[in-house]
Amino acid sequence: MQRPTCSGIRIRSTQDAHRIIRAVELNKLPLTVRRLDGEERRALKSGDVWVWEERGAVNDATSLGIERWTDGRTYGPSRVRDDFLFYTERDAEHPERPSKWARKQGASPTGSSPYDQPRSSADDLESLIKQTYSVFIQDERQGMKKWHLTAYFAQGHVEELGTVDDIPFIASLPIPEGRYRSARNPKNRYKDRDENRRQKERQLAHEFRPIQSDGHFVPHRYSLPPLTLPAPLLDHAPRPALGLTPLPFLEDNPTPRTHRCPEDEKVLRFLTQGL
Repeated sequence: MQRPTCSGIRIRSTQDAHRIIRAVELNKLPLTVRRLDGEERRALKSGDVWVWEERGAVNDATSLGIERWTDGRTYGPSRVRDDFLFYTERDAEHPERPSKWARKQGASPTGSSPYDQPRSSADDLESLIKQTYSVFIQDERQGMKKWHLTAYFAQGHVEELGTVDDIPFIASLPIPEGRYRSARNPKNRYKDRDENRRQKERQLAHEFRPIQSDGHFVPHRYSLPPLTLPAPLLDHAPRPALGLTPLPFLEDNPTPRTHRCPEDEKVLRFLTQGL
């Protein structure tokens, strides 16, 4: 069973997110390498933080990235604050009611079923909220990578959660300047697209780079056998022009008479006499 990257903390700012991502980069915290299974989804709780890498065009299908994050829950529309997106959980069958997680956390004040009670601000405070943050990271070997941080908390219990300041080896981590660029910044998205294009061009240039071989340039990976032409096409020596046989030679060397059958001789004599 996969464990969260860290538990029992809340993400207050992008600096907190960068510290956690940096700890994952340095293998001080685990990177989530696959989607959550059923047991892991049911175990989600307030204070869980997951860091995972997106599988995109550059890092192909054989890599350990995740195509998209799924947790089996239903959320309302996203809300934006700074570079974070926030999603409040809703009941899949009754979107106007609090989530099942929230109903389990709080009891009805009258002892009746929570479905019989109007939705209150207390229900909102108990609903699980998903907080997401995405960055681009330039890697020397893999090129541009896209990492995501997904955190969960309940508004009514957020003050009970710790912070990265409570974890000494994370709080003291230095963050390289410019190491993480927010994926929500349009300029960074364009830079990522251009970097992916340049990365593909560099890969193609490496695969098909021409090299010197026997005095001829041939492709680096794929080469064709040398073209072999038939011998007559390769012979460029001039040939004498063909002409007619000289008349004196023909007069001195008459063509020998060919023997014919008797029937042909009779027909020829008959025709000759008629002329």
